[in-house]
Amino acid sequence: MEFLTILVIIFCFGSCLRLALYFYKLVRYRHLLHQLDPLDDIRILRIFSDILEECHCTKQILIYQVPGLSSPAISGLIHPVILLPDREYSDQDLRFIFMHELNHYLHHDLWKIFFWELVVCIYWWNPLSYMIRRLIKDTAEYANDIRLTKDRDELTRTNYMLSLLNTSKQTHTFHTLPTLHFQEGTILNIEKRCDLISDSPKIRRNLFSQFIHIGSISLLFTLSLCFIFQPSSPAPNYDNDGTVIFDKPDSSNSFYIKRKDGKGYDLYVKHEDAFINTGIIENPEDYKSPKIYSSKKEATKFYENIK
Repeated sequence: MEFLTILVIIFCFGSCLRLALYFYKLVRYRHLLHQLDPLDDIRILRIFSDILEECHCTKQILIYQVPGLSSPAISGLIHPVILLPDREYSDQDLRFIFMHELNHYLHHDLWKIFFWELVVCIYWWNPLSYMIRRLIKDTAEYANDIRLTKDRDELTRTNYMLSLLNTSKQTHTFHTLPTLHFQEGTILNIEKRCDLISDSPKIRRNLFSQFIHIGSISLLFTLSLCFIFQPSSPAPNYDNDGTVIFDKPDSSNSFYIKRKDGKGYDLYVKHEDAFINTGIIENPEDYKSPKIYSSKKEATKFYENIK
């Protein structure tokens, strides 16, 4: 078996395995949610109801409190749910959290993340897929911050950043897929988000630039997987019945290669700019002029473009 064929088999097997594990995690994740009871805290539900009304969202979204969760998150492609860590939040923090997660749902960010999770599963061997996934996730957070703070006053933007910092104090001990968190990434990532929030004009330019870069990389990545470039070869001449027309074999345009199994000889005849195997000849006496070689390697010393 050729080396390239082995690589293709390994890549396909790895992709199938990664996809199976990913969907297994999704099933386990949904099973975990079904074991929880929706939150019934009157204060939290009232704040969330106000946010839904402000955003003109009529979708029924449940809230779950999950012990060990690293930060507030939204999850679910068709039936979204809000996930809250098991801790106390101020009314202001809850408003920012619900606004942030609801905007992820309204702008279909979870579908974008889900798509690139599938891409990573299929092209697990390509480091570029991981880089694009990380960029898309970061850009989704930057865009969400901008939508929520670009028309706000300085005090509101400051309070929003404080909510990010307060949430970032928790340790990451819980991981589920697919989710988008109110606070996700390293401290440097949080600092960058705060810097962008505090400078609205700079945010818009940087965000547009990031979308252009990510779009270009994504397009090139997709195109690189859709096209296979192969060397061109001259089209053979065909007879009326569809058979290839060859010149009569002689010493100038043909040669024999002895078969390894000892059963006859392969006859190579020149057609256009290449030597093509025309079939097996049992008796080389049929064409006395062509030379006989013991292997294809030996023949390539004297002829080029042997197919």
